[in-house]
Amino acid sequence: MMGTCLADPPTTTAMDLPPVRPIPIPEDFVWTDVENQKFTAVARMVNCSVPTARELVVYLLRYVQENTGSLAVAHLPDVLSPFPVKWGYKKKRNDFLRLMHDLDFIYTRVNYWAKIRAKKYAPSKSGQELLDRLSRHATPDRTTDSRAEEIPSMGQSFPQPLTRGGR
Repeated sequence: MMGTCLADPPTTTAMDLPPVRPIPIPEDFVWTDVENQKFTAVARMVNCSVPTARELVVYLLRYVQENTGSLAVAHLPDVLSPFPVKWGYKKKRNDFLRLMHDLDFIYTRVNYWAKIRAKKYAPSKSGQELLDRLSRHATPDRTTDSRAEEIPSMGQSFPQPLTRGGR
């Protein structure tokens, strides 16, 4: 009978995490005053500029929207590795997720009772509204990119052509 060595537990790296299609933030996008206050709080908490905080929040919202799996606190630095934020200790990671929850960007979709599995998050109402506004602003009309509907989002596959017969 073969077993696994407990000294070498399996680890998940940034390469194992699913990719996220980022939503580009246009230069002329208008942020509301409430959003600016929220981004200022995020920037102060993670010690970065407000534009970086905006990109970080939008990236995280897109991540939790497309990945229905759980997000472990330990994997937060791997998920947000494209951003210049130092996640040094676990308290800062937990505080960041709590702040995102308090600012109504995300909510906890599933919280396991035994605390042995990571929580599952989803965009809350204001987070989903922000993603929708960004998506509408990025493609106000379909004339800019006619292939936009052909590109599947994460979890979807390209439609297969219908064939008749055995071939």
